[in-house]
Amino acid sequence: MNTYGRSFGRNGNYSKNDQITGRELMTPDEVRMLDNQFALLFIRVERPVKDLKYDLLKHPNIDMTSDGKAEPYIHGEVKDAAFIIGLAGSLEGEVSGAEIA
Repeated sequence: MNTYGRSFGRNGNYSKNDQITGRELMTPDEVRMLDNQFALLFIRVERPVKDLKYDLLKHPNIDMTSDGKAEPYIHGEVKDAAFIIGLAGSLEGEVSGAEIA
C-alpha cells in the first residue's frame, strides 16, 4: 500500500510511505469452519494445499479391505504355508537342530 502526503507551507513538503500489508492465508477460525469435504495438506518444502477429500469407500478395490468384504488382516498369522519349522525340546542349553512339523 502506498500513501502520499504533501503540504503547502512556506517551504513545501512531500513525503511518500510504502507499507506492505497482507493477511494470513487462513485464520484459525477459517480453518475450523472449513466444510468437511475439504482437507488441508502440508507437504514439507511446498506451499499448503486445500483439496477435496477422497471417499475411500468409493475406491474400486474396497472389496479387498476389511471395510469391504475381505477378512481383516491379522499380523503374524501363518496362512497357506508349505511347511513350518519349529524347535524341539527345551530352549535351555544348546539346540542341536530343527524339526519339520
